[in-house]
Amino acid sequence: MEGDVPEDVGTTILRRTPGFLAWQSPTWLTHCGDGAEFLGLAGAKELEKYPDAVGHLRQRWPDDRFDDFLAYADFT
Repeated sequence: MEGDVPEDVGTTILRRTPGFLAWQSPTWLTHCGDGAEFLGLAGAKELEKYPDAVGHLRQRWPDDRFDDFLAYADFT
């Protein structure tokens, strides 16, 4: 898990989150001391509605390949 969350939040996430395959190490995100909610897959089309999220992802990306990745991200 990323960030500081109360122990009961971490326990809930660990016990109630189904397993999943990821193309990179899975890290459950948190915000404001609470666990993030998984709402579904997010490809380029879905992320168009959330420019702030795209900006945050771009900042976290390790190099300049984010735009290439986003251009090909399609989970439909």
